[in-house]
Amino acid sequence: MEHYIPFHPILMHFAARHAGYTYREFASDYRALVDSNLRCLEDFRTDAVGLISDPFRETAAFGAEIWFPEEEVPRRKDVLVRTIDDVRALKNPDVYRCERTRDRIRAGEELCRHVSSRGIPVIGWIEGPLAESCDLAGVNEVLLNLFMEPDLVRMLIDKTMVTARDFARAQVESGCGIIGVGDAICSQVSAEDYRQFVREKAQGII
Repeated sequence: MEHYIPFHPILMHFAARHAGYTYREFASDYRALVDSNLRCLEDFRTDAVGLISDPFRETAAFGAEIWFPEEEVPRRKDVLVRTIDDVRALKNPDVYRCERTRDRIRAGEELCRHVSSRGIPVIGWIEGPLAESCDLAGVNEVLLNLFMEPDLVRMLIDKTMVTARDFARAQVESGCGIIGVGDAICSQVSAEDYRQFVREKAQGII
């Protein structure tokens, strides 16, 4: 039996340039993201299309101000969480009403409209438990607080996971058949910290 290995590189900046968009356009306007993915689909015969662009969709929905350089990945201007009281005050957003999460949902709907009849999967994307906590509070601060104030990290992860689940479900409802979860910061913590703070939360996203 012949085996086929699906071809789906993560296409972000390359896709934008290939389609003639700035990265600011790709990350801020679902129409540019959709067109870029569709052009790569046709020109390079990829086996899936995706919604990944940057890690700050949920962060913006929580209320963070995001800066969009013309040819770089968007950046968060400042952290929202510095103390455990900030975590308590953090409100879970409506992902359908917040601009950046809504933009990704629209991208899912539009890509599905173009490719579903061809059996091509659309891959949605959310931030994982530790990654989104770092997006809201800062990487160094979260890693230090794993030891210095673990209750803050646990509370923050619990709160971010509510929005992660909401955002994942919204993308599934838009037609996405796969949801990617970005949590690369986990490579910087011990196996024990991963088991204690992250694993169970990550498994419960969907």
